[in-house]
Amino acid sequence: MKEFVLRMQVPEDLAIELRTVSKVEWSLVVNKLLREKLSRFVRLKRIINKSELSESKAFEISDKINESLARRYETLYKQVNG
Repeated sequence: MKEFVLRMQVPEDLAIELRTVSKVEWSLVVNKLLREKLSRFVRLKRIINKSELSESKAFEISDKINESLARRYETLYKQVNG
């Protein structure tokens, strides 16, 4: 296995929690997370490359979905809060 050094900044409260876990455990956690995220990116890239949807059409669809969700949540909010 090849060693790879990863440096990152995290909020102080998270840093305190991270210090309680051994390096070996973090290595396993980070390896798993990186594999999962990379797999998702590769899958998404494949889908995007096959897509015939133009960027402008994708934004148009996205706007319609956002408007629909906003209406739905507004209705739910009114039902809950009167």
